[in-house]
Amino acid sequence: MIFRILFESPFLWVIVWFPCQVVLLVIWSRRRTRVTARAVWVWIALLPVMLLLQKMVTTQREAIMRLCREMAAYAEKGDVPAIGRCLAPEFEAADLDVDQFLERLENRLTQYSVERPRLTGFDVSIDHANRGTAVFMGSAFVRGAETYGTQLTARFRLIFRKSDDRWLLVEIEVLPSPLSPFDDLRQLVP
Repeated sequence: MIFRILFESPFLWVIVWFPCQVVLLVIWSRRRTRVTARAVWVWIALLPVMLLLQKMVTTQREAIMRLCREMAAYAEKGDVPAIGRCLAPEFEAADLDVDQFLERLENRLTQYSVERPRLTGFDVSIDHANRGTAVFMGSAFVRGAETYGTQLTARFRLIFRKSDDRWLLVEIEVLPSPLSPFDDLRQLVP
């Protein structure tokens, strides 16, 4: 949690920073020493420094979330080869290997267009130094060539492994969700 406060969430950092600043100001107003004055100024200076550091540092969790969003953008463009570059050689989904999955995905994306994909409610965990899991809700407006479009929602679990300083998708699973008509990946990529 501390890592998240320091490097991922400006909002959480400000929530932690502000009460500490108030305490330092109260201590300084009662003592008025050089040490307490320096502490106040150092803590004030720490706010923009940490906010800048948060912008510069990409954590493992943020890298996985970014990759998920990139793959959603590739799906919107219909760029199956780009999605393929995000998959590990040992990728498996619904008993499909990489080539079978990409072939079925290509067929689906030629039949239907994906518009405005949106990924929300991320729960990303790093299990080991080179393994991570992302669970999130994905929604998009899907339109077929001869059908009206509809907004579809599904809950996903994606498992990643780190290889040569980049994350690759190893497994994808659709999770049951009350908002989703899907409870299996085979329904999305038959």
